[in-house]
Amino acid sequence: MKRFSLCQLFILACAFSLTISDLQAQKFWLTTYEFPNGPKTGLIQPSDNNLLASYRFGILQSKNGGNHFDVVLHASSVFSIFSTSSGNIYAGGPGKIFRSFNQGLSWDSVSLNSSYPVLQFAENPQGHLFAITDALDTEKGYVGDGVFFSNDQGKTWTQRNSGLGNYKSGERIACDKNGKIYLAVADENVSGNGGLFVSSDNGLSWQHIDIQIDGKNSISNQIKVANTTGLTVTPDDSLMVSLSGIAVNTLVQLNIKKKITDVNDNSFWKPFIISNTNSWWYDRLMGNVYFAKNGDRYSSVAGSVNQGGTYFQKKGKNTWQRYDYGLGLDMNGTRNFQHFAENSSGKVFMVQMLDERIYWTDESLLTSAPAPIESKGFSIFPNPVKSGEIIQILSDKDLNEHQITVYDSTGKVVHTVEKTFQNPGIVAPLTPGIYFVVALKQQERIISKLVVSPN
Repeated sequence: MKRFSLCQLFILACAFSLTISDLQAQKFWLTTYEFPNGPKTGLIQPSDNNLLASYRFGILQSKNGGNHFDVVLHASSVFSIFSTSSGNIYAGGPGKIFRSFNQGLSWDSVSLNSSYPVLQFAENPQGHLFAITDALDTEKGYVGDGVFFSNDQGKTWTQRNSGLGNYKSGERIACDKNGKIYLAVADENVSGNGGLFVSSDNGLSWQHIDIQIDGKNSISNQIKVANTTGLTVTPDDSLMVSLSGIAVNTLVQLNIKKKITDVNDNSFWKPFIISNTNSWWYDRLMGNVYFAKNGDRYSSVAGSVNQGGTYFQKKGKNTWQRYDYGLGLDMNGTRNFQHFAENSSGKVFMVQMLDERIYWTDESLLTSAPAPIESKGFSIFPNPVKSGEIIQILSDKDLNEHQITVYDSTGKVVHTVEKTFQNPGIVAPLTPGIYFVVALKQQERIISKLVVSPN
């Protein structure tokens, strides 16, 4: 049998052109063995044997790397989850914060002087905590009660909003190694008074930061911020901000960065481009950036199937690559911002906001391993098969330890079986078309094409 790579099979079967970047972006996300309880809202991994995902009505926990999840917290709503440097776990609810000091085994909750969702947490070098509240009201627009602070492990929380004025809809928060806090708030009127704030006294007072770039005679240098999708302090002490707004009469979408030592001065922020836009001031907007242990960078873009997805930057590279291989859609049928977590070996897990699946990739493993070896394909019977019928995978190889995944012609995962048995039976996809069945074990990847016909 002639050997084809998975990318070549996609080209031959689908007969449509892919760009070089798309060709490089094929194998990326796989799903965990199970991902129960519907759309997810966050993800953390305090230790190798403790992976937790928040979903709309609670928190799931896996002690075996995602093979099985148990519900460890039931709640009316959970919007976020966070782990401190000491391993304590916090989750954001509507006007309340859930806490666990024993790796998720038991929980209590603390009410805030607010009714708004707690969307994100941050921790300073002293172990003090910050939480931000935010909501989008159909009548009032962006609303919230600003920033809450705790210096007693979340037992009590106080509001710290001096200097924010009426801008209390917190969208992103981050802290640097020096204890400086960065806060991004929404400004739906794009007045220039919202956007980025900085505090050097644990939120007792906030200073507004004007955003200026070199407009290169194309747009104004002064940017008025409307919304912020990403706010990240990098390991090399820079602040990355992804924002939308207005430069006088021009709509802008910018990913920008600046050294943390220069944030308070009037120097220009430096834009960095992640897409192939001809208008550098109107780029795709990233979410927060996750820095893997090996130096790789992960982020995401929300939007349509053709534009949203994972954005990945390999260590030592300057360009961001879009990946959506294996990535599903959120409950609204679009791509959404993503949350990342990582175990000690460099295996990265991910959830996409309001997508039910939990994903993983071995792209950033700390051990340098050769590329997967593609061996001869196995047999699928019957093939073609009618939709919904059982297919058998026949091979001379022992497939007991292989993960078997079925992909559609766009690279979307439609079915996954972990550690199968010999000659496993799998239900064929219900939608007719061309599919690819991949058996993966460590560095070996076996590929065969499956044709599904209508009943």
